[in-house]
Amino acid sequence: MYDACRYVDRPFAFIFRYVRLRTFSHAVIGAAVLAAVACSVTTQYGLKHLVLILILLVYSFFGAFLFYAIEEPHQRSVKSAWTTDLSRKRADFVDSDF
Repeated sequence: MYDACRYVDRPFAFIFRYVRLRTFSHAVIGAAVLAAVACSVTTQYGLKHLVLILILLVYSFFGAFLFYAIEEPHQRSVKSAWTTDLSRKRADFVDSDF
């Protein structure tokens, strides 16, 4: 009781004495609180980045699909014309005299 009476008008001294006597327990609790805060902050910012990455992927795949849908008929006709022209040139080369 005598120890407690010394700290009647000094509450911070009493708290610091209590923490000093139980240093390991307070260190474990402080580390757990810091870990929880770090996990919370990481989750908050990580989730924002995850959402942005998912939006980027969806946008990219949608753009690729749209480009393919628009350009594929033209590419097919160009490839067909190129193949026909190549076959004709090959036949002319083979038929010609060296």
